[in-house]
Amino acid sequence: MPLPGRMSSLVCVVTPETATHLKAYEDGALALELERRAHSVLGAFRIASPRQVYPLSGMIAKKAAANRCALIGEAAHVFPPIGAQGLNLGLRDVADLARIVGEAKARGEDVGSALTLARYDSARKPDITSRTTAVDLLNRSLLTDMLPVQALRSSASTPLAASPCASSLCARGSRPRQRGCCRSKGRPSPLSSCHGLIVAFIP
Repeated sequence: MPLPGRMSSLVCVVTPETATHLKAYEDGALALELERRAHSVLGAFRIASPRQVYPLSGMIAKKAAANRCALIGEAAHVFPPIGAQGLNLGLRDVADLARIVGEAKARGEDVGSALTLARYDSARKPDITSRTTAVDLLNRSLLTDMLPVQALRSSASTPLAASPCASSLCARGSRPRQRGCCRSKGRPSPLSSCHGLIVAFIP
């Protein structure tokens, strides 16, 4: 993620064991290792901040609405900080909720009724589920050394990086429809098998 000046924030997705190992590196050694992993395409690295290690886990609510309550943002879904997908999903939650409540109000219906909330719940499921699956697959692809998987990831990401329109479309995501929970009973995503090492660096 670009920062002001020549700085960037980096999330390096690795196994828990590798994350612990990398955290113990001195700044110079860590910079060299990150540069190696980036194949030096950004030039020499210099570490510019403390590093943090945390599990890349996520949760999805079993219901997005019930009992006159609708969940939006991180109350409905939790993502690792990769690609701003959690933020984008939250904005689409708000947009869909506003649309569905507005339509119900225009028809003279109770905006907090079970039917209105069920419409919102159904509207969010495909978007949240597809985005969770995509982020999980992306993270898992970063952990594999299999050349076909790496080639597929590169071939998919290169056109996106080169096209502002494609990048924007990917960031906005697909259209919705969901079934999630109004309590904190969520199901953890498979992302918990990954760890992230986050650090600011200067290429």
